[in-house]
Amino acid sequence: MWLFATLFATAISWAVVQAVSTAVVDQPPAPLSHGAVSSELRSPGSPELVDESPSPSEKASTAEPTAAPTAAATAPPSQPAPPPVHPAPSPTPPASSGPTTTRTFTMVGGTAQLSCTNNQISLNWATPNQGYWVETGSSDSGQTIDVKFRSDSHESELQASCSANAVQGTVNEQSS
Repeated sequence: MWLFATLFATAISWAVVQAVSTAVVDQPPAPLSHGAVSSELRSPGSPELVDESPSPSEKASTAEPTAAPTAAATAPPSQPAPPPVHPAPSPTPPASSGPTTTRTFTMVGGTAQLSCTNNQISLNWATPNQGYWVETGSSDSGQTIDVKFRSDSHESELQASCSANAVQGTVNEQSS
């Protein structure tokens, strides 16, 4: 009798576990696209620190010009870089946005991607290299975005704006 009760309880438990796992585990929510994440980040109440790095397929599908890195910037970091930082002060493009141009800048201290939509600049992401931290800001009433990657001995600074709806940037590398 005990054996029958144990087998019956095991069978019932197995059926319940299978039903719950099918409903919960086997049907995960669909992942958000890069565009959907960006859209969510522009909505009020979004967190300021968010990982917005594009997927490897998105990186491969967009051929973008990069700023000329110095020789020190060509060596990959020995450990993975910290997650990208979403900028707090970034103007939001108008709802009826026109074509968007994107440009990625690779510097000694890190990498940043910016976009121009309707001649309005925005910072998509900024990822510091190992040993660096990032500071972002804007000037000229939001017409220029400043990105600084700093370490104890070096600073990479980018000042970017839009010109004819194309990202224009100036990179300054300084060792201390």
